[in-house]
Amino acid sequence: MVMGNNYGYGNQKLIAAMSAVATGPGRIQERLGRAAQELCALEAELFPANVRSIFQIIYETCTRSKSGENGRAAQEKGKIAAACDDLTDDEASHMANLIFRMYDGVR
Repeated sequence: MVMGNNYGYGNQKLIAAMSAVATGPGRIQERLGRAAQELCALEAELFPANVRSIFQIIYETCTRSKSGENGRAAQEKGKIAAACDDLTDDEASHMANLIFRMYDGVR
């Protein structure tokens, strides 16, 4: 499988995120949280233009806790973990599917 040479680091992090969400232990929210940790530290420009809007949706969803950015849960768990924990099973599964759609768009 060949992925874009100009986006190597972003692609490596995307593969790590896919692994975390697909094979990691725990509830979907916990696995998504680990996957989001891999992706959300990155800038959209590390990915090809055709997947940046998907990246933006993942980033915004996984960094915005429903309890508020400075809520107690966010302070204790970390912003990404708290935001992912706030998601329903269906919402977290949708975010996981978006990670795989990103991969489809860059390979």
